[in-house]
Amino acid sequence: MGDPDGISGEVPPPPAQVFENPVSITFESIDSGVLQGTAVSFNLSGEQAASLFVQGATLNGDSYVTDDGSIVLTRTASSSADQFNVELFASVDGFFTTGQSITVPSSSEQANEEFSVVFTPLAPASDDLAIAAVEAPVAVGDDGLTAAAVVIETPVPDAADSNADAVAGGAAQLEIGAGVGLMDAEGEPVTGNITANVVYFSNEPNGNGSNESALDAFPGGLAPDVILDESGEPDPDLAEVVFTSAGFTAIQLQSDSGQVVSEFSEPVDLSFAVSADSVNPDTGELLQTGDEIPLWSFDETSGQWSAEGRATVGSLDADSNTFSVVTQIDHLSYYNLDFYGRRCNIRLNFAETNGSDYAPRVTFTRAGGGWSKSKYISGMGQHTFYRVPQDGIGNIKVLSRSDFSQQLIVSANRADGSAITVNGDGSLSGNFCQLNDATITIDAPDTSALSVALQSRCSDTDEVISQPGVVQVFAQPQNRLMGTITPAADAAATLAVTNGSYQVKGLIYSEQLGEQTVSQTVSVTDDQALTLEFPVDNCAAGTPTGGTGGTGGTGAGGDGDGGS
Repeated sequence: MGDPDGISGEVPPPPAQVFENPVSITFESIDSGVLQGTAVSFNLSGEQAASLFVQGATLNGDSYVTDDGSIVLTRTASSSADQFNVELFASVDGFFTTGQSITVPSSSEQANEEFSVVFTPLAPASDDLAIAAVEAPVAVGDDGLTAAAVVIETPVPDAADSNADAVAGGAAQLEIGAGVGLMDAEGEPVTGNITANVVYFSNEPNGNGSNESALDAFPGGLAPDVILDESGEPDPDLAEVVFTSAGFTAIQLQSDSGQVVSEFSEPVDLSFAVSADSVNPDTGELLQTGDEIPLWSFDETSGQWSAEGRATVGSLDADSNTFSVVTQIDHLSYYNLDFYGRRCNIRLNFAETNGSDYAPRVTFTRAGGGWSKSKYISGMGQHTFYRVPQDGIGNIKVLSRSDFSQQLIVSANRADGSAITVNGDGSLSGNFCQLNDATITIDAPDTSALSVALQSRCSDTDEVISQPGVVQVFAQPQNRLMGTITPAADAAATLAVTNGSYQVKGLIYSEQLGEQTVSQTVSVTDDQALTLEFPVDNCAAGTPTGGTGGTGGTGAGGDGDGGS
């Protein structure tokens, strides 16, 4: 504890920084959950992007890189105290690039926000989501010209498949004529063995029975803050809109040497089969022949959507109950058919019948498809849901985080106190924006209180100090983020969780030692107190340095899985 004569120079571990209202972001695969152990490269843009502290990633040139599967954004002294938005653009080898608009709430709002950035593998394997994929060879000569016409079409699920209703007959087809040149971003011919990956994402006009939506993988999110016009310039008229999809597709053509096709020497046909059950938000009626749908493409270098004109809805195929929409494209990326309209933010108040501070999953599903939203809230109380379509009419559900089939709503009231009818499936119906300030009461599943404290310990002197920081709790084996909490230096933080196995990851930061991360796997069967411990070396020498790992934590029920 320090020499009274000051000879040894012993010092305690340095105090960590306090993080207020952190924003947790997980990087997930549409197939396999959080991408822990996989390198994710991302960048942030926007007026306030440079003011944020990014924890859980290292800066490599102009981009950040993480293999933890999650990061935490927090304000610095230079950040605005008001709400602001940043754009996140990310890429992973073997996945289509994607991004998300992130809203950092005002410093006075309730913590803690959580977002997920969902990647789609080039050849997804999931058969529960409203997606369909196809992989096919493309024959080219030494000059990069196609040797013959190529038609690549995503399959439609069989009627008995679990996602058949959600896909609703939708499909995407790419047709490349013979003698068309395939070129990379530098205009060089792409040659060798080329594989095409085409993935179709339904607009889910009939909803999705699994309560998991393919629309969660919409690159850039359904309400990006920056959209480019047809000349490639930001369009201010599109800065505050929300997309309503009629279906979108991701396409990649790549050679076995790694060359990626970016452009065609002449336009090629891209066709969509769009479900006739889709509702046109411009008319409020079912889609009809002759309707026009704006077409958009995603720039995989800037992470921005660009306008590509409009496509006309063709004839109805009565057998598949779909309309044909055909357009021509001269470059590759995501393409989507999207209506657009204005958006709002809504506040909802949540209460639990027995006073539990349970942290559920809240979903919004638009009637007629095209838009959905999923958000994990940090507990009961008031929460804001951003970027909701003003004309959005549909269902709201509150679900168990660990079991998406378990619906929790028991009653609801509008802001004026009048009752909102709870549907037989446990959902609420109405215009989303008109439900502002409504109160939703839930009956949460049985939970235990997982209380987590943080501390640093000198490995050589055994001196300990309590620390503030951020804790993320991941359910195992699903590897799903269950909540983010912020222990203080003088108080643990608590998350209500159902019994099960969890990875508890703590993050602290100090000017002297930088960022430190420790994790522990714990089996929760009852209320439990856990202390995550961050090792510190060389306290006796008066020059503390970050430890090389430790037990990962202390507390009842832990089976330490430490790290640094």
